[in-house]
Parts: sequence; structure tokens; C-alpha cells
Amino acid sequence: MKWAIHHVTVPTHDTEKSAAFYRDVLGLDMGAPHTIGNGHVPGVEIVGDRNRGVHLVVPVPDMADKAGIGINPSFGGHVAIEVSDLDQVRRNLTAAGVYFVDMGERFVPGLPQIYVYDPSGNLLEINHDVDTAKRIAER
Repeated sequence: MKWAIHHVTVPTHDTEKSAAFYRDVLGLDMGAPHTIGNGHVPGVEIVGDRNRGVHLVVPVPDMADKAGIGINPSFGGHVAIEVSDLDQVRRNLTAAGVYFVDMGERFVPGLPQIYVYDPSGNLLEINHDVDTAKRIAER
């Protein structure tokens, strides 16, 4: 299955100050805004191109409760992996008896995603690659 790192989420207390560091001090391009979803989300700055790159996120303590999920992706950071077949990943996790949270498109309209902990307790976000997600949304 084809895959790539989609983004890395880095917790921050000040998205503007952090974005200025990544942009002005490190010299990283903020890139084009992402082309799916609802545009800018308060408390989130994206360094990269079309939602790929580094996500600077202010942790939201009650996100898991408000979203009705057992995982809070705003705490501790995480790596997001985009895959060509999210359905296959779901089947693999289910067959292995691994707990995961299927978010559908709740956080980013047009981008189905799931959250799972690896054996070392690292949170992973796994989503369809953007082009696949767009094709699915257009059906």
C-alpha cells in the first residue's frame, strides 16, 4: 500500500508565535492553504502545503469529551500518515484486535481519518491521501 507522512502535530501555547518561529527563524514556507475542509481552524496554524507539513495546535483539554471519542489528538502531538486505502487499514486493525477511533470526516470534511496508538503508545492519525479523499467526496 502506498503511504506518506501527511503531517506532524506539535502542541503549542501560542500558534502565532510558533508559526513565526517556523516561518521567520527556520525559514519554512507556510505554503498554500489546504483545499479541503472548512478553512482556518482557531488554535491551529499549518506550516506546509495543502494541509501537509507541521500542524501547530493549542491543546484543547475537553476535545475528547466534546467530540465523544476516547482519544484527544490535540495533546502530546502525533504523526499523521496518509494511505492509499484507509478501508484496508481499518480491516487490518480490526483483524488484529487493535482499538482505534474512526473519525470519519468529523474533524476535516473531505478527509476521512482514524486514530490509533502504536504498541509504544504513540498516537497515529491515519487518513486517506488527499486526492483519494477528494475522489470519494465527489461520488
